[in-house]
Amino acid sequence: MKVETFRQFYKTRYQRIVQAAHDCGMHMIWHNCGQILDMIPDIIEIGVDVIQLDQPRLMGHQELINRFGDQICFWNTVDIQWSAQEKLSQDTIKAEVAEMTKIFSRPNGGFLARQYPQGNDINPSAERHHMIYQAFMDNGCK
Repeated sequence: MKVETFRQFYKTRYQRIVQAAHDCGMHMIWHNCGQILDMIPDIIEIGVDVIQLDQPRLMGHQELINRFGDQICFWNTVDIQWSAQEKLSQDTIKAEVAEMTKIFSRPNGGFLARQYPQGNDINPSAERHHMIYQAFMDNGCK
């Protein structure tokens, strides 16, 4: 959806949901797929605490951190569209995980590592799925 549509029809409603969660002592986690760079400032403005992205490469790790790194916590997996490609070597994916954990781990904002839970949707081999998990563990995500 266009960011203008979000602002016109959804933003104030979601802001009330976020506030209700905060009033109950909870954090609000927002999941989104796709290219949402223009919407992230609105997500931060309404008080979302954590943004969970399955396609962070689409927007660029460094771009996300440069623009929003000290404002919100990221809860990302390795980009599901990119990492599901069997032609990518284990070393390439391990390097991606190392980059993510380095770039996103910041004192303000922060980073939570995430393993994609619907493996059947993207069909990685069991070995690849475990390798991604292990790469996060090897980079300090416990």
